Amino acid sequence: MLSDIGTDDKYHATLLIEKFDVVTDLCDFMLQQKSPKASAEEDPRVEMGGSASKPGFGPLITLVS
Repeated sequence: MLSDIGTDDKYHATLLIEKFDVVTDLCDFMLQQKSPKASAEEDPRVEMGGSASKPGFGPLITLVS
């Protein structure tokens, strides 16, 4: 849904960038434990998908790009 909103219309993409720290937040979300923000947190993060399968981040990468 975010990918559709952010890539379909220049106004919506600009709004996401200006009003929210969406690029940093999505990068942090995709990097999970490897994110620089994660090292500053006291508790370790729970990784999505566990060791069996990692989630597909294709639409989020398109949105950040």
